[in-house]
Amino acid sequence: MAAATIASDLSDPAAALNSAASDSDHSGLGDAEWYTIHIVALTTILLTIAGSLYIIILSLIKMRRESMAFLQMLPMFISIGDGISGVFHGADHAISLSLGRVADGPGCIVLGFGTFLGANTAPFWVSACAVYIHLLIVRDVRPNVGPGGLWLHLVCWGIPLIINIVALALGKFGREALWCGLPGDNAYFSVGVVGPALLLSIVMYVWTWRHIRRRAAPLSSHGSGSRGRSRAGSSPLNPLSMSAPANPEAFASTADADFRCASAQPDSHSTPRGRPAAQI
Repeated sequence: MAAATIASDLSDPAAALNSAASDSDHSGLGDAEWYTIHIVALTTILLTIAGSLYIIILSLIKMRRESMAFLQMLPMFISIGDGISGVFHGADHAISLSLGRVADGPGCIVLGFGTFLGANTAPFWVSACAVYIHLLIVRDVRPNVGPGGLWLHLVCWGIPLIINIVALALGKFGREALWCGLPGDNAYFSVGVVGPALLLSIVMYVWTWRHIRRRAAPLSSHGSGSRGRSRAGSSPLNPLSMSAPANPEAFASTADADFRCASAQPDSHSTPRGRPAAQI
């Protein structure tokens, strides 16, 4: 069998070279496996882009109809980061499928740069959302983020951009096994950003959740209506619903008002509506 293969290669050297190049381009994977990986990855990326666009479009529509507190805009900024990463990484997979190989040269560098810029930006905005909610609910202070959230924009967009520019200047972007990005041991440019940001988010959300549980405990004895609403999961004080509140700013305001009412009026059987979100 081996002798037959060698004889075939010797009789058709061009075919042998093409076969070797195909194996190199596919990182040692078979054609079916290589294409399957790219198709599955591209499908999931397209779903991510669709979800990001849905949040962005709804936020823009709401901004045109009424004023939005800055906290309500944070999910849109997270989605923008996810969308940027999805567009570049999706284009990377689409090009691989159309060419039958991973892109190379300057195009691969651009694709890797855009992919990691978006991927590093989204965790920063997740952390910003976690810290903002923590300060509102736990510390009872409104964070000073500058006009239009200027300081958060400088941090959440600026730091990932600087890290990407440094990696670009050092020539770190290029072809990985199956796509363009940070090959070899250069992933620390991304892990060094994403890791601390995600850790901060987890700490802030858990801390806020525990704070709400402690403060909400006295309210459990204030009327069957409040207990029934809590069981239904519609109460702003329900810890299970705090991970993704429909209106985070109103959530923080209502929770704060409930806590103050419970301490000042222990015999009350109704939950006040609280301050408007615009006051926070």
